[in-house]
Amino acid sequence: MYKITVVLVDEDAAFTKQLKVNLEASGIFLVVGCARDGLEAWNMILRHKPNLVVLDVMLSKLDGLSLIERVKLKNNLRRTGIIVLSSISKKCMLNKALAVGTDYYIVKPFDLTALMARMKQIHTIVQGEQYESICGSFIENVEQRKEVKLEYEVTNLIHEMGIPANIKGYDFLRDAIIMSVNNKQVLTSVTKLLYPSVAHLHETTGTSVERAIRHAIEVAWSRGKTETLDALFGYTIKKEKGKPTNSEFVSMVADMIRMKYRD
Repeated sequence: MYKITVVLVDEDAAFTKQLKVNLEASGIFLVVGCARDGLEAWNMILRHKPNLVVLDVMLSKLDGLSLIERVKLKNNLRRTGIIVLSSISKKCMLNKALAVGTDYYIVKPFDLTALMARMKQIHTIVQGEQYESICGSFIENVEQRKEVKLEYEVTNLIHEMGIPANIKGYDFLRDAIIMSVNNKQVLTSVTKLLYPSVAHLHETTGTSVERAIRHAIEVAWSRGKTETLDALFGYTIKKEKGKPTNSEFVSMVADMIRMKYRD
């Protein structure tokens, strides 16, 4: 009988042991490995090429986000589904997880029956022809689906630009773009409206937000993917003119996404 192969990754060995017992008792899943850190998990995934990986994002040696990114970038692991099972419910972590390719995000504590149902669902989806178009659209314990879709679009776009998720400006830039898509008025005064609004979300100052966004744009222009930036911005920003200002960058990306939603 065909069984869905699974690798479990969590620093709590007792948790993965019990989850393994419960999953295999269903007769549907076969747990081919349990790992306690990111590097052990990566080697295990390469060896077994499981159908699904269920992991926490808080891992030692190699963090969960980096592990997910490695899996999604590996051609022979394209059809490996990723489910995050974490106690972290903050939207910033959800957005980072989606940006690197998570297929489903579930917040602990969870219902075992619901988890197994989602695992079967994700396995079916990632093996199907329409996987690329719906990857990341199934998420537990988040707000309305339309808002989640917008956040996914923005985080994916920032990721494509080559801005790494581990810099502070990544989160600030993402939220600034989302706010600008939803309300164009914030762009009429970035100093008095946009920066303070983002700062309030992250319990920091407007000055810190401005500085961090500037750094994120500099990273995109110096180390990002040139072909992606050219495709996004075209000839609007020429190299001899230098990098766009914060407001120019946010405004252009927000307009681009707004037009996409309109279409």
